[in-house]
Amino acid sequence: MGPRAHMFPRLMQIMPDRMGFGYIGRPERASPGEGYPAAHIAEQSRIVTTAIDPGVPISQYPRKTPGQR
Repeated sequence: MGPRAHMFPRLMQIMPDRMGFGYIGRPERASPGEGYPAAHIAEQSRIVTTAIDPGVPISQYPRKTPGQR
């Protein structure tokens, strides 16, 4: 989670206005994994699908706040 928070402001300064940039990943939390294999597979599938499909809207911020599941 640290690299995104560190690099986001810097990337926004150097990227052209017409270029989109967003966050696709797990919500911020103490553990890097989901804890259950089925939940991990579902979350990883969501991340990959969102990253590859240009039709899926992305946001500059994670979709969940820290601590939300």
